[in-house]
Amino acid sequence: YLDVCEPMGVELLRNHAIDGKTIHVLINNAGLSMRGAIENTPIKIYKQLMDVNFFGHVVVTQKLLDAIPDDGCIIATSSIQGKLAIPYRSAYSASKHAFQAFFDALRCEARSNLHILTVSAGYLNTGFGSRALDVQGQPVGKDDENQKKVGSSQVITPLFV
Repeated sequence: YLDVCEPMGVELLRNHAIDGKTIHVLINNAGLSMRGAIENTPIKIYKQLMDVNFFGHVVVTQKLLDAIPDDGCIIATSSIQGKLAIPYRSAYSASKHAFQAFFDALRCEARSNLHILTVSAGYLNTGFGSRALDVQGQPVGKDDENQKKVGSSQVITPLFV
């Protein structure tokens, strides 16, 4: 996997991906969540989520943009929380707001035939929530109750394909 916060890894991706090739589709899908009250969440957690959920995608997109043809596609996997914040997810919601604003701006600035799609997913039962950080920066180790109420990605994906 690629750590979008690691500059050397992003540069290696760029060199490998562009090595005389065209990238027709770039999917920005890295993400990290958190759970915790605003007053208990240290700034380092906000910075960590901004690094993964925003700055990492900015760097990857900037590095690979020239390799995407005019009729190519950039898919930005976000969250409904990038549109509507919910309690105890301030760092996650803020990072996804920034993420969506970046791709909205890119859509306005980009070449006219370059397709930029932002997917604002809701709750999915993927295990993502169990890896969310708590206010100490540790994985919470269990899924959000709302995630348990929806179908798994194995069930949902065939419905949309």
